Amino acid sequence: MQYFPARTNTALWHPIRHFVTRAILDYRPNTVHVARSLISVLTGYVLWAVHEMHAPLERDDLFYPMMIRRYIRGIARTESSKQTYESALYRLANVLGGLPDKDRPPSARGLTPVRTYTNRQLADIDGWIAVRKTPTKRRDASVIVGLAGGAGVRSSEMPTIRQNSLQRDAQGRTTVSVGGRNARTVDVLPAWSSYFDDLFLEPSDDLTAVLKGTTTVTGFSNAMNRLIKGPHPAPDLTLLRETWLLHTLHTLPVADLVHQAGFATAASLTRYMPYLTPGVTNR
Repeated sequence: MQYFPARTNTALWHPIRHFVTRAILDYRPNTVHVARSLISVLTGYVLWAVHEMHAPLERDDLFYPMMIRRYIRGIARTESSKQTYESALYRLANVLGGLPDKDRPPSARGLTPVRTYTNRQLADIDGWIAVRKTPTKRRDASVIVGLAGGAGVRSSEMPTIRQNSLQRDAQGRTTVSVGGRNARTVDVLPAWSSYFDDLFLEPSDDLTAVLKGTTTVTGFSNAMNRLIKGPHPAPDLTLLRETWLLHTLHTLPVADLVHQAGFATAASLTRYMPYLTPGVTNR
C-alpha cells in the first residue's frame, strides 16, 4: 500500500509505516476511500500511542479500549469528531486487537461493540495488583478484579458483596451471592477462584468483602474509584464483566446465563450473539 500521511515527519512515519499499512490490509477495507479514511485515523493514533504513551508497537498493546478512549478524549473536539474516531478505531480493534471476533468484521451493525480484555492485558492487571502499596490494597484489588472478571459483578453491585457472600466448598468451587435489584448467586469461573484466596483466610463476617472502612454506598464507590483509577493496567470493571460474559456465553444455557449475568430478559444478550461461535465451547 502506497501511502504517506500529510503533515507527518518522515522520521516519525517510517518506524510505524509497516505496522499501520499491515493493519489496514489485514482489516480488508471494502473500498479505497474506506482504506484511506482508516489509515489516516490509525496513523495519528499509533503516533500518539508510541511517542506519548510509550506503548510497544504491538497490536495487543495498542488495540484495547482504555487506550483508545484516552486518545479520543484528548483529540476529539466535537461530538462528530468523537464519533468518527470511535467508529474507525473500534472497528479496527474488533478485527485486529485480539477480541473474540478478531477474524471477521463485526456483524452486529448498529449495536454497541463488545470490548474485552486479551489474556495479555489480564496478565498486566495481575501485575498491577501485585504492586499495590499495602497488603490491604492488594487484597481489595484482587477481590474486586475477581468479582468483576470471575463472576461478572457490576461495579454498582460491589457494595452488596459481604464477606460471607463468598463461599468455597470442599471441592474448591467458589460462589458469590450478589445483592441488590438483580440478586443472584454466581459460580466463579475456576480460573478466577484464586483472586479470593486471601479473603478466605479471614474469619467470615457480614462486613463488606472489600473496603471495610467505608460505611455508605457513596463512600464505598469513592474509595473503589480511588483504588482502581488510572489507565491500563488499572482494571476497567466493565471490560472485566464483558470478558466474563463472553466466556460464560459459551459455557451456560441461555436461561442460566441471563440469571447469572443479572439480566431481566434474554433480550439483553442480543449484542453478544455475533460473538457466539456454534459448536465452540470454552469449558
